[in-house]
Formats: sequence, structure tokens, C-alpha cells
Amino acid sequence: MTLSHAAASIAVAGKPIGLSQILSINRGGALTTAATAVLSSALLTKRNDNGDQIQLNDQVQMIPISISRGGGKKQQVTTQGLLTPQGLSVLYMAIAMSLHYLSYSIARPTTVALFTSAKMGFAGNTAAFPLAMAFISPTSLSLLLLYGKILGRAGPRGAIRQTTFLVASMLGFAAVSIDILSDGFGSNILIPFFGIAKIPLLQALVGALFIFRESYVQLLTSQYWSFMASILNPEQSAKWFSPISGLTSITSAIAGLGVTRVVETAGLPGALAVAGLFLLCSLIFTEKAYAIADKVSNKSIHFMFF
Repeated sequence: MTLSHAAASIAVAGKPIGLSQILSINRGGALTTAATAVLSSALLTKRNDNGDQIQLNDQVQMIPISISRGGGKKQQVTTQGLLTPQGLSVLYMAIAMSLHYLSYSIARPTTVALFTSAKMGFAGNTAAFPLAMAFISPTSLSLLLLYGKILGRAGPRGAIRQTTFLVASMLGFAAVSIDILSDGFGSNILIPFFGIAKIPLLQALVGALFIFRESYVQLLTSQYWSFMASILNPEQSAKWFSPISGLTSITSAIAGLGVTRVVETAGLPGALAVAGLFLLCSLIFTEKAYAIADKVSNKSIHFMFF
């Protein structure tokens, strides 16, 4: 089928769109309209055992799409099936997860730099890193138990809200504390370490931050994936989990390219604060995702991503 034949048979919001209407949309608008409507038609039909097409239009909520015209004006067209409410909620959650990885990709090199610093960390102490790694599993287990209690009390939406805020707050607290203690007196305050030795308060804080950062990442990541897996069916999950993972990889790469500039501008404590801010921003999108999911959870809407 040629593009003109496909365009002539396109129906948007239940009404046919003629070639004259499509050609009136400048700068590629006709192609956009044709492609989106054809995609809508393909997604909203399935075949039964006899090969006949069955329309699913009555199951999918219509989403308005704005198409730019040549003069800068926008013509709003209503398409069916381009992005369902469930798909939109998954998209929001994917953005939230990408912001989480953006934050983590800033926090990770920052905490490593602090941990290996001669002034604030454990440079030259060969036993420090293996000892810190030994504490990661118990800390992860403790966070998991805490998550279980929050989940039972506040539900999934409350759990991701509270755990995200907890992690962001810890990053912010660590940033302020390290900035204050690094002025000099933090190295002079000694605290007991399991009753066998004493270490400077600043070193203890840097070590605890390193362990915490290694532990919290899976706590948050599992909640994002759990939400998306509950929205998408197995076939959709197999199709879209790879692009979603690619989105997180892109944001991680962006963070890796920008972390040096952030540290040069704001210092190591400032980079921690920036990581906390990005993580707080992810709450905007998790709230949007859950708001949409809660709104349509009791309606008979076909689960479809794109």
C-alpha cells in the first residue's frame, strides 16, 4: 500500500482524514499524521483464529496529539492507541528511573573519590576497601527490611516516595556534613570503631556514605522495575524493557561526562548535593506514573505500551 492510499483510509477519532486535510499540514505533518494513524490502526486490531480482524478501539482511551504546522501553530488531532494511559505511566516511571541512575552515576565516582582521598578518606589503608565491602550486604539487608515495613504501612506508592526521599536526604545530609567537617576539626574528633580502635569522625562518615551508596541503588531500582512489570504484559515487557534500559544507560553516560565539571564547580560535597537533587526530581515522575495508574486501574482499558 502506498502512502497516499494509506493516508486516504486513515481514521482519527473515528472520522476519515482525506488527502486534502493531510496535505494541508506543512513540514512533514502529513507523514506524521499518516504514520501515527497507521500505527494506531495496527495496534488497535488483532486477528482471531479465522484470520478476521477484530477492532479494539472501544478499549483504548484517546490521547490528544499536537502536530506543528508550518506557521508555528499547532493542530490538535486525537489518535487512538498511540500512547495509552498505561503506556504513559510506564514512560513516566522510566524517566524517574533514568533520573535515579543519573543521580547514582554522579554519587558513585564522588563517593569513591572521597573514600580514596588522603585528606578525608582511607588512602594508603589497604584493609579499608575490603572491610567496607563486607558491610554492603548487611546494609542492603537492613534497607530491604526497612522497605518491607514501609511497603506494608504505606503501599507501593508511599514506599517509593519515602525511600526516594530517604536516600536523597542522606545524600544531602552527607554533603553538608562533609563540607563542615572537612574544614579541619572533623579529623580531630575520634569515635570508637567496634571497641578496638578509634577513627576520625570525617573518615567514619565517608566510609558509611560509601557503604550506603553501594547498598541503596538496588532498593530503588527494584521498585521502578516492579511497577513497570505490573503494567506491561510479558510480551510488552520483552519488547520495551531493553529500550528502557537503554534510556538509563544514556543518562548514566551523560552523568559520567558531566561529573568532572560538577566536581570542579561545586566540589565533592556539592556533587553529592546535586545527586540528591536529581533524585528528588525523580519523585515528580513517580507521582505522575502512580496517579495515572491509580486513575485507570479500575477501568477496562487494554494494556498496551505503544
